[in-house]
Formats: sequence, structure tokens, C-alpha cells
Amino acid sequence: MKQTLIACLLFIAAGAAQGKQIVWEQPTTEFSTSYGDGFFNLALDITKVELKKNETLVYVTVSQRSDFDSFWFQFASGSYLKADGKQYAITSADGIQLDTHQRTGPDGTSDVVLHFEPLPLSTKSFDFSEGDFDGAWTITGIKPVEERWRQLLPSYWRDAEGDWKIAFLEDQAIYDCRFWRYKKLDINQKTGEAEMLLTDGTDDLKVV
Repeated sequence: MKQTLIACLLFIAAGAAQGKQIVWEQPTTEFSTSYGDGFFNLALDITKVELKKNETLVYVTVSQRSDFDSFWFQFASGSYLKADGKQYAITSADGIQLDTHQRTGPDGTSDVVLHFEPLPLSTKSFDFSEGDFDGAWTITGIKPVEERWRQLLPSYWRDAEGDWKIAFLEDQAIYDCRFWRYKKLDINQKTGEAEMLLTDGTDDLKVV
């Protein structure tokens, strides 16, 4: 009985350790360079990031943006992520062989998963670079939508005449000479748009 209990506890602990991960769906970015010849023949969209204890996964959709049939793309084996001044090297890739050029699929897109050394689970933002060479693809300011939304606070809105209208602070809003708390906040993971419901304890105020 005792051995069975110990085995169960070890199984639960192992499952909890494996399940320790953070997922960013449709993360936002601040800046990205053009790939190759600089004519935007290709677009890279980061669709998901998984922060795990043993690795970090970056999901990328590669989209052809021109009818130039012979355009190729690749990911270099020197690619890395950078967070808080530290680099995390690429370890492998799914959907493409590193340092090997290939074309997008018949529909003009290819889905690739890049595996990197693990970022800290507490990471809030990081950069991607294909390497330190001319023409390397770089994407900076990769972060979850929630972090981008927090950067909007505090913010102040004015009307068409420029008069102060509403202020959004980190823990409350000020409108119509009253303090309002955030009752509900919905963020569209795909578009980054937000819908808020404020309350002062008596009235509710919807902000879209």
C-alpha cells in the first residue's frame, strides 16, 4: 500500500512538472525586418509561443507575398531568442531543415515550429534573430497581448475639441468626475482589441 502511494505521488509530481508551461496565443510584436532582398516577398507571423521548463517553442506561419515563384526562404542554425540581455540558441525545427532553403506550400504558406533553449517562465517579452549577419530576419518586442494592453495604461482620452474626457489608470479609471474600477476586460487574442466594462459601484460604463 505504501509503495503504491509513493508511486502515485511520483506520477502526479512528474505530470505536474511536465505540465508546467505558459502559452501565448497570437502574441504581438513591435518591429520586424524584411527578409532577403527587402521587397517584402515573404512575411513571418508568430502565431503562438510556448514557454516550457525544458524548451521554448515559437510557432511561425511563413506567407508568400508575391508571385515570384523562385523565392526561397530558410532559418539559420545560428538563430536565437534574446530576453533581458541573454541569448537562447535554437536547437531544432519542425517543418523545415535549418540552413536549407525551401519554398512555401501550394497555398503560399508554410507552418514552422522553432525549438529554442528554455526562456525563463517569467519572461514577459523577447526578441528573435536569425543571426548577426546582413539580411538576417529580426523580430523584436514579442509579447502576449495582455502585456501589450498593460502598456496602454495609464492613458488619457480627449474629445474632438481636445478636452480631457477619460483616464485609464492601472487599477481604476476616472470619468465624469468619478472613480471607476474595471469590472470586466475582454481581449480579442487575434486582433488585440479590448472591450471594458467599468463600474463605480452604482452605474456601469461600457468602453469599446
